[in-house]
Amino acid sequence: MKKIYLDFENFSGKEEIHKYLAEKFEFPDYYGGNLDALYDCLYEITTPTAVNIVNVADEYSEKIKNVIAAAEEENDNLAVFVN
Repeated sequence: MKKIYLDFENFSGKEEIHKYLAEKFEFPDYYGGNLDALYDCLYEITTPTAVNIVNVADEYSEKIKNVIAAAEEENDNLAVFVN
């Protein structure tokens, strides 16, 4: 199982967060860097993946957490844990 640790404590903007997510999840180059693209790429994950989310520090990281949780409901390969 692939394990991904997401810490949202120190980001200055949406673009920086999406770059971080693209690196952590190893998204393809065509990743659009927005919430819809995030959901789409998470939905397409085929490798069992555990995602541990910490330090949901602001409104946008809360939205990202919610998108990841929604994708978990649709993709049996995702397991999300929030601390």
